[in-house]
Amino acid sequence: MSLSENQPKFLDGDSHIIEPLAMWERLPRKFRDRVNIQLTLDHPYYRDKMFELDLDGHPIPSWRGDRSDRLQRVIARWEKKKLPQGAGFEPAQMLLDLDTEGIDAVAVYPTWCLMAPWIPKLGADFAGAVAAAYNDYVHDFCAVDRRRLRPVVVVALHDVDAAIREIERNEKRGFVGVFVRPNPMFDRTLAHPDYWPIYELLEKLDLPLGIHEGNHAYLPTAGLDRVTTQAGHHIVCHPLEQMLAFLSLHEACIFDRFPRLKVLFLECGTLWAPYWLERIDAERGQYRSRQQGRLAADIFREQCFITAEVDDRFLPTVVSLIGDENILLSTDYPHDESHYPDSHRLFMEQKITPESRTRIGRLNTLRAYPRFESY
Repeated sequence: MSLSENQPKFLDGDSHIIEPLAMWERLPRKFRDRVNIQLTLDHPYYRDKMFELDLDGHPIPSWRGDRSDRLQRVIARWEKKKLPQGAGFEPAQMLLDLDTEGIDAVAVYPTWCLMAPWIPKLGADFAGAVAAAYNDYVHDFCAVDRRRLRPVVVVALHDVDAAIREIERNEKRGFVGVFVRPNPMFDRTLAHPDYWPIYELLEKLDLPLGIHEGNHAYLPTAGLDRVTTQAGHHIVCHPLEQMLAFLSLHEACIFDRFPRLKVLFLECGTLWAPYWLERIDAERGQYRSRQQGRLAADIFREQCFITAEVDDRFLPTVVSLIGDENILLSTDYPHDESHYPDSHRLFMEQKITPESRTRIGRLNTLRAYPRFESY
């Protein structure tokens, strides 16, 4: 499949790689005995790329239920979706897939490191080493084409000073943002004053804060006590954690304290945003709220972005409610939510204007990630 020359190409605000065995081999030797990797697949290609991974005895991710054929089921889903071998693992294949999908360039987020550096019991040194190993790996992964593959820094928030050093180390290497999870860690929400030096640095460096949930983590997760299945966990964790993250940042006036900080709410849909902003601001007219600073709707318009999957059926409605200037395109390649090889077609079929398609598909990503075009 190939696109005609006159078809527009888009920018992907939330894409992923999948960390293979080679990434974990970058950990310093003193941490190697704390990593348990079991190669359980007989598959000739995926054997050293998909495996059972434990850190200090914590499975990554913390799957519920039987793990015995989990990896085989994941590969079966990929094959059903016609994802080629190498999708998410091989940079050359990723570039070919971007061409197939009609994507010019992508912001690259992790997969296993959505969870791995966020285990409180790992301690600051080990968690920080995992984050650094990932950042070194993804930096080399993206070397095949640094204009099209734009990595985002992974940090561990066990030690804020160490996280700041990791951000400073990588911003010099062309990284375009910083990833954090929305969940509380050590009873600290993202609004906690301990994190303010990070936000001050991101303002100074003009790097966005990309907030990305990932199910089956070792952190408090909204709704986890109400469901019993992996599907239930995935349904509740992404939108609810992002909504709570926005609210906690708003209540603590973080956006007013750091008015140049850009915050991206990734992989949680779009329809929650107009509802949540309206609900928050409605309290300002009631005795219950003593909130200071700007209205949530103004904050969102001036500093925040959400991502729309290519088949988001609510996208036209959301555009009609809050406009099209704070929405980014996301393919979620190569995860289950991705629609390879049909992302371009599905986004072109969205019932939005050509002007909205250009903003959502390209221009907003350049605003959300100011370093995206330069290297």
